[in-house]
Amino acid sequence: MSVNLREATLTRAMFGGARMGHADLTWARAREADFSGATLAWVRAYGADLRSANFHKAGLASAQLVGANLSHADLQEAKLNGTNLNQANLDGANVTGAEIQHVTVNAARNVPIALQGGSEP
Repeated sequence: MSVNLREATLTRAMFGGARMGHADLTWARAREADFSGATLAWVRAYGADLRSANFHKAGLASAQLVGANLSHADLQEAKLNGTNLNQANLDGANVTGAEIQHVTVNAARNVPIALQGGSEP
């Protein structure tokens, strides 16, 4: 069963450790929300406002974050396996220590070097 949070206002909401696989966060406004340690596999968050959200150690396998605003998001040690970040804004996003495999960033803005197949200094 998946949760529908489509277009919800979730500013500063606390989802730490939550199991939210297949949730629909399309166009949600979740600035500064805490998803640390949450399971977000197969989440749909098309065009979501996730500025300064905390995804530290979150599982984002196969998550669809197309067009999402992830500027200044904390993705440290997150599992980004098959994550779709096409057209996302990643300005200032922190991906230090993230597990990065098969991530797509086509037409994304401000992509960290680690997501481009390189490594952070």
